[in-house]
Amino acid sequence: MTSGFDQTTLDHYTTDGFVDCVRLLTTEEATEGRRHLDGFIRDHNENPQFGDWCYFKSHMILPWVANLAMAPGVINAATRILGPDILLWNSFVPIKAPGSEGHFAWHQDATYWYLTPVEGVVTIWVALSDVSPGNGGMSFMPGSHLLGQLPHEMTTDNKSMLRRGQRVLNDIDEQNAVPSTLEPGDASIHHPLTLHGSAGNPSDQWRMAVSLNFVSADAIPNPGYRESALYIAGEDRNTSMERDPMPAEALSSEALRALDYAVSLAAERYSDV
Repeated sequence: MTSGFDQTTLDHYTTDGFVDCVRLLTTEEATEGRRHLDGFIRDHNENPQFGDWCYFKSHMILPWVANLAMAPGVINAATRILGPDILLWNSFVPIKAPGSEGHFAWHQDATYWYLTPVEGVVTIWVALSDVSPGNGGMSFMPGSHLLGQLPHEMTTDNKSMLRRGQRVLNDIDEQNAVPSTLEPGDASIHHPLTLHGSAGNPSDQWRMAVSLNFVSADAIPNPGYRESALYIAGEDRNTSMERDPMPAEALSSEALRALDYAVSLAAERYSDV
């Protein structure tokens, strides 16, 4: 495990397109995040909107997700990769229940993230439980970010945790894949073009995490698209994205209205038409 994000870690990220098992949260931060996530699952898991609340811009309706994005260790990692001026463009809560068959096929995030340049975006995936191949942890394909954008297809796979069941068309030699193993407070960090995926969770334990998609102040939506983001650190100089408000309380009517508006901005990117 790497403690914090240093130059050696950055070098590995640049070469491999990902780093694994980087300690970004303190024990207290990880414990607090887990407490909030346990409560969120307990109180709302049966709500028909639960999946939507986990899937897109969770930081807009769950203050504790936004707070994790502002943890000093997380900000340090994001700014080492992107530079000092950063925003949180997206966040989601990719939990897998015990016995879940939900999975992520091999894919590159950038395929459906219409942001430029891709080097101005990074995913920091923070574990709030033990995570391993045994409970649906991710695997990464080293160096695949150097292949550029690969062709993908949408599928009707109803077990996919990607809404359109997207997957890369290229054959994947999984013998070269590197599985991720994390403890609460550890993170994996990957480039938008890095091939990654994960299987279901056959274990009797929840796989718990929060995924944070940061952008540099120089990142802009592709022409014809609109986006929003939450200012995090440095100079708030990005003028190409609207600003997401911090939620005052979890799932408040005001926060849910703000989320609906942010979803409407991104509607074209999420359209299959």
